[in-house]
Amino acid sequence: MMNTTAKIFTLISLTFLGACNQVGEVPPCPDPASNSDAILFSTLWLQTAQEAELARKQAFSLAKAKLTINQLLFSGDERPKAVVLDLDETVLDNSPYEARLIKNGESFKPETWNAWVAEANADLIPGAKDFLMQTDKNGLEIFYISNRDHNGLGATLQNLKAHGLPNADSTHVLLKRESSDKTARRQQVEETHQIILLIGDQMGDFAEQAQLSDISEDSLHRHFVLIPNPMYGAFTKINDSLLEAQNGNKLRAWKQKLILKE
Repeated sequence: MMNTTAKIFTLISLTFLGACNQVGEVPPCPDPASNSDAILFSTLWLQTAQEAELARKQAFSLAKAKLTINQLLFSGDERPKAVVLDLDETVLDNSPYEARLIKNGESFKPETWNAWVAEANADLIPGAKDFLMQTDKNGLEIFYISNRDHNGLGATLQNLKAHGLPNADSTHVLLKRESSDKTARRQQVEETHQIILLIGDQMGDFAEQAQLSDISEDSLHRHFVLIPNPMYGAFTKINDSLLEAQNGNKLRAWKQKLILKE
């Protein structure tokens, strides 16, 4: 027989569950995992799929080939040659952070992200170290332009140095101070170096959206290598009107963005 406390707890639980199922009488029961669950399969793919590992290794193999060609094409410039890479999901693997959000039924928050950065424990994206070491061996300088907050510079350098990566110093690691637009930081590098290749997981790692229309597709193919990242990016953005129409439910709003063939 249940004791009095257990009976009371059971009664309260049943009352709460019943209230949740009475549509229209009380607000819908909260589902804290609804937003984080939306990235479940993309995170699983990056962490466990053989295809994900191969795709990223192939991207860096392509980067090596483009680098060889571009070194010949840009031989007339006196500035030293440089390669510019993003960090997150390009060099550093943050999928364990996303996995924590899913496990805990949470969404991205600056506080939890900054705590993850401070751990300085991210692994490397497959293929990244081999590419970086070969690039350094060939005498090219490497710059990492990331939208990690500048306050996380110390931890970020610690993370890169732990993997023995080249140019892991405050001169070559340019984090966000104010704007997430990377144009000014790329221009900063171009003042002293000739950028012959850019590598990233978002289009903003090559140029801002407003600039892309003025860039030829040939230039994009020659000078940029894209690393697969289905966990986050511009495609996850939802405008306010769509979110409001779905009563703030991100998962329902994302579903509204799906393209169906009638």
